[in-house]
Amino acid sequence: MTGTISIYIATAGYILYFFLITEKGIRDRILSAAPQLRERLRFMLFQRGAGVLFMGVLPAIAVWICCPQLFAAMGIRAGAIVEHWPWFAGGMGLMYLLSSFGARQPDTQARYPEMQIPEWTGSLFGISAGAWVAYLAAYEFLFRGVLLFGCYEAFGMQAAIAINVSLYAFAHIWKGWRETLGSVVFGVLFSWATLHTGTVLLPFLAHCITSINTEYLCIRWRKDMVFLKRR
Repeated sequence: MTGTISIYIATAGYILYFFLITEKGIRDRILSAAPQLRERLRFMLFQRGAGVLFMGVLPAIAVWICCPQLFAAMGIRAGAIVEHWPWFAGGMGLMYLLSSFGARQPDTQARYPEMQIPEWTGSLFGISAGAWVAYLAAYEFLFRGVLLFGCYEAFGMQAAIAINVSLYAFAHIWKGWRETLGSVVFGVLFSWATLHTGTVLLPFLAHCITSINTEYLCIRWRKDMVFLKRR
C-alpha cells in the first residue's frame, strides 16, 4: 500500500508542477510588462517556488496523512552526514568534478544559467543559489524520498530503484536526450547510494553542488556573461 501511494503522490506532484510552469497563459502574465532582469528573476522564482509547493509541501502533507512512517525512513537528520561522511564526501566531490567538466560543454552553456542574464552580481547569484537549494530540497524529497523509500518498503531494493529511475527519466525528457540519459545513469547511482546510507540528504547535497557549480561556471566561462565587480 505504501508503495502504491508513494507512486501516486510523486506522479501527481510532478505533473501539477510541470503543467503549471509550462502553461503559456501563466508564463505570459508573469513575463509581461517588466524589465528583462525583473521578468527573468520573477519567472525563476515562480518556477522554483512552484517546485517547492507541488514537489515538497503538498506531497509532505499527503505523506503525513497517508503514510507518516516514511518521514522517519528518509533519514532527514544532520547526524546522517556524520555517520556516512565518506559517502557524502565522495558523492559531492564526484558531482563537483563532473559538473565542472559539463559546464565547459556548449550545450550545457546554452541552457545554463536558467536566467539568461548577461550581467550578474553576487546578490543575484546568491538569490539563484538559494532558490536552487529550496527547489532541490523539494525535488529530492519527492523522488528520492517519497517515491524511493515508499517503493523500497513495499517492493524491495531492485524494484524500488527500477521504478524510481523510470519516473525520474520521464521527468527529464523535456530537457533533451543528454539530461535524460544522465538521469538514468545517476538515477541508478544515487538511488542505490540513498538506500545504502538510508538518507535522502546525500542526493540532495550532491544535486545542490551540481546545479550551483554548473550555473556559476557557465556564467564565468560564457563570453556573453560577466560577474560585475564591486565598486
